[in-house]
Amino acid sequence: MLSGPLLYAGCVIPSRLPFVEAAAAFVMGRMGDEVRRIPGAGCCIDPVGLASLAPEARGAAAGDLRRRAGERSILALCEGCNFSLSASAECSGSTIGFLEYLDGSLERIGGLVESPLGLRLAVFPGCHAESAYASRGVSAPEMMERVLRALGADPRHPSGGMCCGGGVSGVDDALSRRILDECVNALDSTGADAIVTSCPFCFLQFDLVARRRVFHIAELAASALGWREDASKYHRS
Repeated sequence: MLSGPLLYAGCVIPSRLPFVEAAAAFVMGRMGDEVRRIPGAGCCIDPVGLASLAPEARGAAAGDLRRRAGERSILALCEGCNFSLSASAECSGSTIGFLEYLDGSLERIGGLVESPLGLRLAVFPGCHAESAYASRGVSAPEMMERVLRALGADPRHPSGGMCCGGGVSGVDDALSRRILDECVNALDSTGADAIVTSCPFCFLQFDLVARRRVFHIAELAASALGWREDASKYHRS
């Protein structure tokens, strides 16, 4: 049995959404968990598309992370990393996603909430999250709904799929935008006040075009647990 997890933010979150990592660390600290990161950790490879071009690259990246983490399990803050590492022989079975971490801590969360969210939130974990968690026999949307209820929110589940189109952005921009517009329309139909995702790629996609505020689940969890940082400068919407 591996010991407590090391937080792994990947490459997109530190470079483009640093508030997500700060929020996650705050949540872990509030719950009394040690906040430690994988020393010298780099990109997991898969979400940037290299794994499909060079399948051995995923194994090499996962193996490097496994060596750097030692006997500790890996707490993946990015759902792309969660998916990539969970699919690798090197890290499968020793990787958990941040949404999964929150879902496994509902009792602790319930006792720590200082500011219930009080929002109607459209649930969109994303396709990387769905694939990663489905491989472990759990549902990403159901986990997110449980977490949001514990944080004092009213989760709303949209119809349709869980792909935001980010995976084909830069390859087929017209297709990416069509998928994205369909997602935004489905999310709007829920009557929610805002959108919540656990995937940085979905966050960036929705933040471009959504007609309402987009949140990362770590940001909302931190806010409900007393985080007072203003992350609005990182949001376009």
